[in-house]
Amino acid sequence: MILDHSLQWVVTPPCFNSAKVTNNLTESKLSRAEKLQYKPDSTCTEESLAGMKQTLFQILLEKIGAKKGVWDW
Repeated sequence: MILDHSLQWVVTPPCFNSAKVTNNLTESKLSRAEKLQYKPDSTCTEESLAGMKQTLFQILLEKIGAKKGVWDW
């Protein structure tokens, strides 16, 4: 997670290139963003935080590196 402390936003890595953020940034975990009550910067971040259904086979392919995951950037 990328935290923008000036705007009090959280940005997920897949959405960072399109985010309009300040230079007051740090990397952190989602639990820290929730503790600080930071809001998602965009619908891109909201959607990337939502759970995704995957088959066991898809997860296995990601784990062995045969398939890129959503968060591979």
